[in-house]
Amino acid sequence: MHQLRIIETVRDQDCEDVEVLEDNVIDIEPDEYDIEDGVTAVDLASKRLDEYGACQPNDTHSAPRWFSSVDPDVDKYTGEVTEVSIHLIGFTEQEAIELREKMK
Repeated sequence: MHQLRIIETVRDQDCEDVEVLEDNVIDIEPDEYDIEDGVTAVDLASKRLDEYGACQPNDTHSAPRWFSSVDPDVDKYTGEVTEVSIHLIGFTEQEAIELREKMK
């Protein structure tokens, strides 16, 4: 089963106070209609990564285990920094590499 663990955190500029805003695991398995259309778990995962702006793999030379937001969101009034990391669960090494290539 393919899943994504989505972790969204907010911190102050000094990284002293970190709060988890979201920590959810979602299923990313293609349904029968996706399969008929040739949509894979990698395709579905890339859409979610794109939605969250998590395009930076943790490893650029082999199979990544997670992707992080490239540009964290900075609140211009409070200075709080919001970041997202999305961890791959149940993806093979080849699927993780394919996902990394798809996110370039």
